[in-house]
Amino acid sequence: MKLLKEEESQQRRAVGAHAVKAHYRAYFKKIHSENKEKW
Repeated sequence: MKLLKEEESQQRRAVGAHAVKAHYRAYFKKIHSENKEKW
């Protein structure tokens, strides 16, 4: 039972990290395109 809980929390952490990575990628892409328009 404890093992299952541990595995579940690891999966959740991995999903969270992936979401953060995707968020930052989109964020930087947005900033980059805005900078291009300024120049």
